[in-house]
Amino acid sequence: MSTDKTIVEKYKELLKTYQEIVENLKKMNKINRGIIENYEKVVETYKNVCKCALADLEGVMSEFESSGERTHSAWKTIEELKEVVK
Repeated sequence: MSTDKTIVEKYKELLKTYQEIVENLKKMNKINRGIIENYEKVVETYKNVCKCALADLEGVMSEFESSGERTHSAWKTIEELKEVVK
């Protein structure tokens, strides 16, 4: 009998552990949804910042290097920013 009781107790412990795992997975799912929502907002903000930087650099560089030679490294940055904001 004592063996049966030990087995039953072990199953109860396993069930409790399983329930805790399920609860933790539910919490993680809520956290993951929040992370995804925040990620989308961060990406949108990043693109907006890049758009502003691109506009500023294009305006400055057209006056800074009005010869049209485009030898300054900022022109490469402008091209990189254009890729980001597409």
